[in-house]
Amino acid sequence: MRVEYGSAEKDGSADLDVDWLDVGWVALLGSWMADAERAGIAEPNAMVVGTVDADGRPATRSVLCKSVDESGISFYTNYDSDKGEQLAVNPHASATFPWYALGRQVHVRGPVTRVTP
Repeated sequence: MRVEYGSAEKDGSADLDVDWLDVGWVALLGSWMADAERAGIAEPNAMVVGTVDADGRPATRSVLCKSVDESGISFYTNYDSDKGEQLAVNPHASATFPWYALGRQVHVRGPVTRVTP
């Protein structure tokens, strides 16, 4: 099924309030996640995490974000899973929070470190 997407120039659906640019990524991500929850989006904290294995082959999968703060984004994983093993070899990842119904997404990337729950 194909969804018709409008042009931001035509309908304003993709407008970004420039005031958010001074607030910081944590506040923006938190606000947009709350907007997704209020809009009734299932699993508004779902994100697609991308990693790379030892041979350079990329892999993505959906996981749930557990927290967001100035130190980063937290998610849980089994260290013995493909994702855990890939992060042990190459401790960098990307993540995308897709809120298609809102015409929004946030993409982040950076180093990944283990934290204690």
